[in-house]
Amino acid sequence: MRNRSKISFLLLLGLGMTSAWPAWYDNPVNSVVGVYGNVSLNFAAVGTGQQVALFMVNSNDPAGFHLVFNFSNGGLFQTGSRHFTLSNPTVVAVSGHLGTGLTPPADPSITPLAGVATWRPTGTPSDATDTYLISVVADWSNQSAQMAGFYFENITASIVSGL
Repeated sequence: MRNRSKISFLLLLGLGMTSAWPAWYDNPVNSVVGVYGNVSLNFAAVGTGQQVALFMVNSNDPAGFHLVFNFSNGGLFQTGSRHFTLSNPTVVAVSGHLGTGLTPPADPSITPLAGVATWRPTGTPSDATDTYLISVVADWSNQSAQMAGFYFENITASIVSGL
């Protein structure tokens, strides 16, 4: 009889215990890091789907996330007073894991209105987005008539909790 009560006590104690490990979303972490910027684009030829930036995204936020891209020149490659438009900027998945339950937007295009564009996955995550690499790609027409100078557009990204 005495052994039976010990077993019952241990069983009840075990049922009341919770895991020592936190759930994947207990301490939400959202990060986006610029991994690559391109300084050797060929503007003397037509550019189609050319990578202009690469970002790595990590998020374990149960509310999901969205990215806000800031274009320092409003989506223009610029040198002095000369500039041309970065057309059809689009976000393309390269590798990594977008949280289960999240789906990239149906339209991957981003429009830098007033220098800001937003990319929003949809759905509800059930696990973390892990080392998800996304590329910003763009098109341009042949700019050989304007080629003197270093044309510059700085694209940065920030991550925001929630969809």
